[in-house]
Amino acid sequence: MQTRQSTNVPGAGDVLMEWMKAVTAFHENYALINNYLSANTAQKEQTATENECTGQCSAEQCVALRTKMQHVLEKLLVDMFRQEESDLSISDDSYRKLTIHTQILTELNQQAQAMLYLTTSSVN
Repeated sequence: MQTRQSTNVPGAGDVLMEWMKAVTAFHENYALINNYLSANTAQKEQTATENECTGQCSAEQCVALRTKMQHVLEKLLVDMFRQEESDLSISDDSYRKLTIHTQILTELNQQAQAMLYLTTSSVN
């Protein structure tokens, strides 16, 4: 079965490339936040101090961002799979959705990078 690819969208290849970069960064940032939370949990168990804060960012803030990232990713996946499964073509609408999803992922990546930076910054 052949798939039809629309070329009506300017820079369709660029759209896909930017989306791939955003998804890769999202995956990396999510993993870094998970690693931070795992290390923070282990440290809390050792010190048994409540509301301990490493750097300028609390573990609770990281948990909130991780949860937000999970929910947004689920919404984006549902949005992309609303397309009929039998329609194997890549439509202009699909490229528009990818562009919007890339913007959303980029925004979350920026939030994650800022939070990860704060986790390593000392409190003055």
